[in-house]
Amino acid sequence: DLLLLFGDESQTQTGRRHFFAWQYGPPYDKEISPKGPATDGGITVGSTVRDMKKVYPDVSVFNDEIFGPGFEIEVTLTGALTDDGPSGAVISLYGGVACGE
Repeated sequence: DLLLLFGDESQTQTGRRHFFAWQYGPPYDKEISPKGPATDGGITVGSTVRDMKKVYPDVSVFNDEIFGPGFEIEVTLTGALTDDGPSGAVISLYGGVACGE
């Protein structure tokens, strides 16, 4: 349920193998494993849009016509949601420099 991305080419560095991004979720089984990670504000897989807005009032919640419901806390901290309503739940978190950027 945790994906770590390493490579020798990214927006941050070139020519040297380095860690550049991570993805946590969606769960592949009934429970996510390992437990965590979470943002500094405690947002993780299963947190709701309502929870997120309490901790991060400036969070951008959207529904992309290609990728579906998601959010952006900051450029290097984003994620996917079940839906963009207040009870929509986080199904994955993405950090770092995403692929294709």
